Amino acid sequence: GEFYVTDNLKGGAMRRVAGLSGGETFLVSLSLALALAFEISKKALKPIDFFFLDEGFGTLDEELIDAVTDSLEKLRRADLTVGLITHVAELKNRISSKLNVSGADINHGTIFSQVFD
Repeated sequence: GEFYVTDNLKGGAMRRVAGLSGGETFLVSLSLALALAFEISKKALKPIDFFFLDEGFGTLDEELIDAVTDSLEKLRRADLTVGLITHVAELKNRISSKLNVSGADINHGTIFSQVFD
């Protein structure tokens, strides 16, 4: 069958997932990832207060980047840390604590550098 989402910004309209834009699809995926992480942490023997999100951020326009960073900041204040893996400069500029990773090449190994703004 088809998958649908409820679009609360459009009065609760049911929308086919296949008809969503790239940014909207990312937001649905992010919502599912956060919900899954929450459910897993509820059932874990030890608290899980950290997880990674990898890419998909390139599909976001500036407004959606604002929404995502605001949401992730709220999670951080609720003692849940989300590690983002991204190449999107706009998003990287909004994150205060970073671990920058430069891949190995013929002259050197992988380089890690921490940044705390």
